[in-house]
Amino acid sequence: MEQVPDASLLQDAQRLRLSDSATLECQIHRMLADDRAEAFISRFFFPWLQFDKLGNSDPDKMYFPD
Repeated sequence: MEQVPDASLLQDAQRLRLSDSATLECQIHRMLADDRAEAFISRFFFPWLQFDKLGNSDPDKMYFPD
């Protein structure tokens, strides 16, 4: 299993580069492109926020007319 944080993120953190918005944005995009990000979202956020039940919801037409 890979070390968390991974080497790239750890290196930028140790060199205090994560306070640079461009570096931070690159790290975020890199991590979101990783397959583990999708697995994390589907295993954590979907059950917790019940995104899988979103299609069964009945939104208030006053606030969501479409």
